[in-house]
Amino acid sequence: MKTIKGPAIFLAQFAADTAPFNSLDAIAGWAAGLGYKGVQIPSWDARLFDLRKAAESKTYCDEVKGTLARHGLEITELSTHLQGQLVAVHPAYDAGFDGFAAPEVRGDPVKRQQWAVQQLHDAARASAHLGLTAHATFSGALVWPFIYPFPQRPTGFNPYRNPKSALARQGAVLRRMQAREGEAGHAADDDTTMTAPPEAAAPAANAAVRVRFGRCRLDVDARRLFEEDGQEIAMTAMEFDLLRVFLANPNRVLSRDQLLQRTRNREWEPFDRSIDIRIGRLRRKIEPDPQGEPRCIRTVRNAGYMYVPI
Repeated sequence: MKTIKGPAIFLAQFAADTAPFNSLDAIAGWAAGLGYKGVQIPSWDARLFDLRKAAESKTYCDEVKGTLARHGLEITELSTHLQGQLVAVHPAYDAGFDGFAAPEVRGDPVKRQQWAVQQLHDAARASAHLGLTAHATFSGALVWPFIYPFPQRPTGFNPYRNPKSALARQGAVLRRMQAREGEAGHAADDDTTMTAPPEAAAPAANAAVRVRFGRCRLDVDARRLFEEDGQEIAMTAMEFDLLRVFLANPNRVLSRDQLLQRTRNREWEPFDRSIDIRIGRLRRKIEPDPQGEPRCIRTVRNAGYMYVPI
């Protein structure tokens, strides 16, 4: 008990856009005025701390320690509570957790997880630069929201109504994560952008017939997509597979399960948004009016999607 220090305070609960809670120096002065001796710093809050800079620069970390020392404070730990939860998210809470991530990776669970893991690596390096030997985080959040309702549960969602279903969904998430790890070494994955080699950039005189798809032309044999003027549009392997399936099934409603089976050879699972995300990207590329009502790939409520040739 003689080694316990303090009292200390977690700054995340008070950080705001108004003074004195909008900068490390100001909030440190406020905490010191209340008699605190230590602070736990939220690594995600750029108003108080620059995590990437701290991971790369010991000089910056020394400046942070100096700012606190002027107020008689020390850092107890860095916190990655928010980023840590994103290492493993239960699909039932996907939308709720998405707000914890950086804007550029929201809506993409795979990229979001990669971002979260990198954040934890950065925090470990920053902690070393700060001379810290402890860290506050979560190692994922597959079970956490079932114990404590944060983020808030969606309206009408009761994880205890069917515990067997909840456990089955958790198992599905783990299987998907293991499958992704196993595919990491492959030359191309779902989101690998396909580009032609330089010598093939210009269409040859005897190029294969291009099929019209929305406002674009698709060369099925070459797996390439073109604007009407011949300019190539970058396309991922998954996007091409979706276009090929739609072309083979015009004016027919295809469920998310059918689309995943025919493109990735796996079944759709509740709260899996991978098809919806990629359909959204395709619409921006092929729809005559990307900002308007979809005319080419139409949503059929409670059923799936339908390709309508135009």
